[in-house]
Amino acid sequence: MHSQNGTHVNDTSGTPHNGMPVNTLPAPQSVFRGLSPAIVVHTVKRSLWWTLPVGVLLSIAAGAAVWYGVPYRYEAKAWIRIKSTRPKVAFELEESKLWTRTQVELIRSPLILREVLLRPTVAKLPEIQKTISPLELIEKSLTVKSVGGSELYTIAYNTKFKASAPIVANAILQAYLEKQPEYVDRQLDDTVELLERERTRKAEDLAELRERLTTIASQMTSLPAFQIGDPTSPLLMSAPHRPMLELNKRLGALEARRSELLAKQAAAQTLLTEIQNEELSQFQQIRAVESDPQVTRLSNQQLNATTAIAKYEELGYGRDHPRIQSLLADIERLDTLLADRREAAKVDAIQNYKLEIMRNHRDELRQFQNELAELAISEEMINESITEEKNKLLKTGDRSLEFAFALQEVNRAEGVHSLISERIQVLQTEMGGPERIERLREADADSVSIASSPIKTMTAASSCAFVVPFLLALVFELRARHLSFADQVATETQLPVLAEVSRVPTRLVSGRERKLGLRRAMFEESIDQLRISLLMAEKAQGKKVFSMSSSVSGEGKTSIASQLALSIARSQNLPVLLIDADMRAPSQHNIFNCNIGPGLTDVFDGTATLDETIVQWDDFVSVLPAGELTRNPNALLTYESLTALLEKVRDDYSYILIDCPPLLAATEAYVIARASDGVLLCCMRDVSRTLQVRKAYERLIAVGCDVMGLILSGVPTYDYAYRYGGYSRYYKKYYRQEFAENTQ
Repeated sequence: MHSQNGTHVNDTSGTPHNGMPVNTLPAPQSVFRGLSPAIVVHTVKRSLWWTLPVGVLLSIAAGAAVWYGVPYRYEAKAWIRIKSTRPKVAFELEESKLWTRTQVELIRSPLILREVLLRPTVAKLPEIQKTISPLELIEKSLTVKSVGGSELYTIAYNTKFKASAPIVANAILQAYLEKQPEYVDRQLDDTVELLERERTRKAEDLAELRERLTTIASQMTSLPAFQIGDPTSPLLMSAPHRPMLELNKRLGALEARRSELLAKQAAAQTLLTEIQNEELSQFQQIRAVESDPQVTRLSNQQLNATTAIAKYEELGYGRDHPRIQSLLADIERLDTLLADRREAAKVDAIQNYKLEIMRNHRDELRQFQNELAELAISEEMINESITEEKNKLLKTGDRSLEFAFALQEVNRAEGVHSLISERIQVLQTEMGGPERIERLREADADSVSIASSPIKTMTAASSCAFVVPFLLALVFELRARHLSFADQVATETQLPVLAEVSRVPTRLVSGRERKLGLRRAMFEESIDQLRISLLMAEKAQGKKVFSMSSSVSGEGKTSIASQLALSIARSQNLPVLLIDADMRAPSQHNIFNCNIGPGLTDVFDGTATLDETIVQWDDFVSVLPAGELTRNPNALLTYESLTALLEKVRDDYSYILIDCPPLLAATEAYVIARASDGVLLCCMRDVSRTLQVRKAYERLIAVGCDVMGLILSGVPTYDYAYRYGGYSRYYKKYYRQEFAENTQ
């Protein structure tokens, strides 16, 4: 190495030859960090040449696939009215708050849909015959909903067959209207019948109590006969007997309610027993068996084999073709397996169907049982209170207590009998009232509408397909992590950016030479900016030898080295030597239009001297070409030979620029960089990658090089002019004469 006075210092430590400390290695940064909005926009613009046509093609393909693959869906609606409260004739009945919701679920339940599948008009529909599970198909395609939160409901069925939609919708409506009384009104009829039996039994008990009361009264001469059975008699209305009277009234109401609940419970139990004992119809058994998972799987395999045979036949294959024969054998084998599985699954399918219906009735019975248990507790508490009141009255010694107690029992029995009779009258009266379910309109062919068309799906699919190539470009950019902006370079590499260099101007098509001059002016302006930033930097004071290198090839180091040499020489009228040390792929001799040899390789071989190889290009710029490479550069170029060469030319030139090979491709580049006073690391916009630049920088630091900073080249002319305010009008006027000469 060389000090400021030109003496050589063989320093292999981590301190460079100028005595300044080595650059501190930046903290590692994740290469795959999230993309910023600016990088996203830049990536999309840069990849637009291929993402746009590919996106358009994918969008057209996706739209066509949806258009031809997704059919229209048609929907037919039947209208009904489900009244939230029972129409009142003379009385108001207790209503469950879930009654309307229960009716909606009843329409959608297998209890109704299985009845729909039994109808011939539905069973012969093409979608029902082709599907493996018709019940599941109808459940998915059926919609029952309120219109605007009112009592109006629509039973809507959608399918890809326009003619099938009204048939299924009307079949569901008809099945519901037929079966709804069976599941709702039948239980009410059974309840009335059981209440009639209970009323008869209570009447018999009441007759016995009255006979007993008459016997007791005949033995008491002090009680007038007209007061027998009179609830307003002075005996019962006296203060000691009034609490007993109130308790008996409450107990009578509870007994009447218990009798009604027992009747409802018995009716529900009857329905449950009938369901347990009934058998499925043949069609229901078939549908239940076909819903078995293993039967479904085997049926699908058989269907796939049949479809494959049809495709082969369309292609012209005969029945004797080996593939078709193999498929026929598979179908025969699957037939045997299906028959065995259907027989084995039959019992379980019937049992599952019954359990599904029985579960609902058991829930209803459980509600009755809970309410009866609560009534039993209330009756027990009232009976305890009655017993306490009796004990109090017995202590008074009143001989009329026996008659009073008997009279209260008669009154209570009469109250229970009266309540049961009233309940029967209410139920019978309201059962004859208007129906709560009202058919408004059936579905017809004219009212069938399009439930969904492939246009929306096609639009969504086309949009997604169009975005795919742009997402791929972003993913590639996320992994490659190209350097595109100066602030991005500084952030991701944490290295100083000396300057941005405009894109190298090239000859344009005829008629656009004026833009070529503007680009050339911007390029020269950016090189001058690089020169000023480098030579006026504090780190560059006293340094003469600078190596121009890059992480990989194609990052603009050769162009920057040649133009920087010209800029230094012409602006300061100082002698500058440009050494082409990229012996593997030399280019400087083409730029300066000189012979490739003799050159640097000949100097190291000893076959030529410096005076014979250095080309004086003009008054201030000299070029040392690379020469013809005859052996491995690592064996030809050593640290000692290069420092000796630089020692010879250091005093003759104010600045020496060395065009180095790429750092990650040629190991001799580190020897050249180590022998220089400073290293300029070049990177190309949208070409250089963060990981490669960082790796090259880390290796330079590891061998003890002093990295002056980064140079970002390849910046578009318009971008550079916008960022740094180029004088476009001035440049056009300045180069106008040159434009005319070039055009001529």
